[in-house]
Amino acid sequence: MTDKKTNPLWNILKSVKLTLVLLALLAAASVIGTLIQQQDSAGIYHSIWFRMIIFCLAVNLLVCSLDRFPATLKLLRLTPSPDRARVFEEATPRTIKLSNASVDQVSSAVKEYLKGRYSQPAVKESGGSSFIYFEKGRFSLFSVYLVHLSVLIILIGAIAGSIFGFSGYVNIPEGGSINSIMITGGENHSHRELGFTVACKKFLVDYYDNGSPKEYRSDLSFIAGGKEALSGSLRVNHPITFMGVTFYQSSYGTVPGEKALIRAINDEKGAEETMIEAELGKTVTLPDNRGELTLSDIKDNLMNMLGPAVLVTIKSPEGEETQIWLFQDREMVKEKFSGMFDLSQKFNPSAYSPFTLSLDTIESVAYTGLQVSRDPGVKFVFMGFFMIIIGLFLTFFTSHRRFWIRIAGEKGNVKVGLAGTASKNPVGMERELDRLLQKLKKVTGELQHNG
Repeated sequence: MTDKKTNPLWNILKSVKLTLVLLALLAAASVIGTLIQQQDSAGIYHSIWFRMIIFCLAVNLLVCSLDRFPATLKLLRLTPSPDRARVFEEATPRTIKLSNASVDQVSSAVKEYLKGRYSQPAVKESGGSSFIYFEKGRFSLFSVYLVHLSVLIILIGAIAGSIFGFSGYVNIPEGGSINSIMITGGENHSHRELGFTVACKKFLVDYYDNGSPKEYRSDLSFIAGGKEALSGSLRVNHPITFMGVTFYQSSYGTVPGEKALIRAINDEKGAEETMIEAELGKTVTLPDNRGELTLSDIKDNLMNMLGPAVLVTIKSPEGEETQIWLFQDREMVKEKFSGMFDLSQKFNPSAYSPFTLSLDTIESVAYTGLQVSRDPGVKFVFMGFFMIIIGLFLTFFTSHRRFWIRIAGEKGNVKVGLAGTASKNPVGMERELDRLLQKLKKVTGELQHNG
């Protein structure tokens, strides 16, 4: 079995240089995704290569942690000898000299003071002297791994959101409902089933005095399994989430409804005019029972340049059918595209005798425009964010601090020596040693007073 230390792949994956390269690539891709148009940036964040950068960074972080973890665990389990003499030679001398006290008395008083304030002290008696070892902040050794874990969770959230999340939009007419949305991202747009139905019960717009919109609100109903599961008012900056899908109020406008008002002029009766109310897909009878008219199609802007138009199908009493496109502004269309009317009888408003037909108005229905998104990785990102705050605090503001106390008899007196080391922040360690020395002076001073 190949040793990890000699495995080339393992050495590459644990490399800090690889981490820097991947972070640079991730930052560059994020900058590109921020600067380019929104629909194209969505394609970047959902692309295979962007996911691979995140995946490689997660593997690199995991390997780095696993590579260094055994040494940290060994250090955690290591308990230095209480009579470690070299530490007193390396550290700044901190001593207390006592008279009228014994080594045992001082040792008992010091251990009593340390109880509950530090870890369980290790004590060793040797050559008439007492040695005490204790520590604090041992688990701060793992703070860097908490940071690594939090970053790993954030990366997992990013991958989950990229793979299983989506972003899109939908327009819902007032009184209408939908069960799918248009997905945005890159050049291709596709529909996506939601798995439930969203109905717009009512849409309201409130205006300022100058006519600009003040607020627009959609009263939505969410239907799952044939029953209304949730209802609420959707406003700007007040989204609604249902079954993990979040809806944002984005825009509004009007779309053609299902009704149109058609003017029919009877050429046989001296241009007698009749207004016909037609509804999409329904049949109405022409004046004097001269046939039946069905509204077959409605366009708010036919071919994106001809304006509002409707397609009517007229069935004569003999059973013959005639289809005609009627324009709301026929004169404008005829002026710009005069040749079009010569191509087909479908554009002749007098094609069905004895009537000349024209479109008067199309019913307008307000619609609400919604941005729709689902990101299952958000909860992981938030969890990782809070964890990284805690981890960074522990990393920068805590340390593993180890202390040694030597209590020895010296020419009829008792000498107490104090020394310590810290994994980081040596200045803070020096201050704590000074504070601890003052506390020990107070505790041991009470022995002399009692004596």
